Amino acid sequence: MERWAAGPLGADVSFVCVCVDRDSERTARAFVSELGLKHAAVGFLEPNRGDGIRFPSQLGCQGFAVLDAQLRFVATSTFPSYVRSGQPGLDAAEEAARGAAELALRIGGGGPL
Repeated sequence: MERWAAGPLGADVSFVCVCVDRDSERTARAFVSELGLKHAAVGFLEPNRGDGIRFPSQLGCQGFAVLDAQLRFVATSTFPSYVRSGQPGLDAAEEAARGAAELALRIGGGGPL
């Protein structure tokens, strides 16, 4: 995700990691420091607020959720997943993000990626 955000795709796509586990703030801070995230945005849901994620998705190494420029889901979980397929899983996520960005640019009148 950091590589995508720091590269050419990052000019047209926002990469956001949202931690939702029981200690989500700590996990988010650990991601930033341990993974050296500088270009991808990282956030967290406060535990016990009752307003957690309400969409059918398995995130992270199990797949990525991809939203378009209007925040509509393009994919709730990219397939194949990284955990099951390795690099092809990351390639699928990149393809979904690139496709959403290209569509947004065509609709908005921007140039190709």
